[in-house]
Amino acid sequence: MRTLLVAALTAASLAPLLLAPHPLAASDVVHCLDQQRDLVVRKVRHRCEGQILTDAEAAAWRERAAQRKLEQFRRAQDTVPQVEARPHAVSTGFWVHKDGYLITNNHAVQGCQRLSLLQDGQPLGSARIHATRPALDLALLKAERRPQAVAAFVARPDLAPGTELNIVGYPSEGMPRVQAALYPAESAGQPRSDETPLFAFLGRIRFGNSGSPVLNGSGGVLGIVTAKIDSLAVFEQTGRLPPDLGLAVAGRQIEAFLEAEGLSRQRATGGATLSAEAQLAQARRLVMRVDCWRN
Repeated sequence: MRTLLVAALTAASLAPLLLAPHPLAASDVVHCLDQQRDLVVRKVRHRCEGQILTDAEAAAWRERAAQRKLEQFRRAQDTVPQVEARPHAVSTGFWVHKDGYLITNNHAVQGCQRLSLLQDGQPLGSARIHATRPALDLALLKAERRPQAVAAFVARPDLAPGTELNIVGYPSEGMPRVQAALYPAESAGQPRSDETPLFAFLGRIRFGNSGSPVLNGSGGVLGIVTAKIDSLAVFEQTGRLPPDLGLAVAGRQIEAFLEAEGLSRQRATGGATLSAEAQLAQARRLVMRVDCWRN
């Protein structure tokens, strides 16, 4: 996961993404414990339907959660083929075309000598870089396999401040994940025009989330995670603290990329809001881990 510095994203370039009619102050965003889903996320205070935790309580909870994830990983090792070598870096990708094309971040695959894919512990073979758009941090890969499902893009996404989103991918918990995980997020503000290539969101993002799809409640793709804002640097520039603030490339930019490469894309048709469990089960057919090897 890239961490963007203010040298790259100035206060002026961040303004269309961060400044809503009523900008969030640091005290407006809290640690919210969702006991039903066993998650602690950063939320706007009035949208927290669970228990509000202090910084210390949230840190202790996340430490216990990391230990649980580590134990799950160790148990999963019994069913996953073991190799001595480890990839140089790990990211997330997702299928965008039935002929075996997937999208991820350009920074995640740049300089890799080879790429391999893993989906919930099952190797999917290798992939190669088909095309890139470095300015948008997008890379289109071609895999040996054909997908079970492909992304369905939302035509007119609702990204009003506070809109609930989900991120599905392979975030690192100290070591690469074997199974995909879903984390809730929420929009930090609607882009001011269709020309804005990025949108901001509040949510838990970690190394490995590069390339994760950002989904709406029914599983439609809104964009792709590309970076995490350096909160301290932004605060020094703007006087506002954006905790756990990430950036995603808008879905329409991915669609334009696919069209330029002569590939069709699937359009989301709406549908009922899915539970977190149902959405994760659906998304696991869509996302995969992308391993970068340099030797």
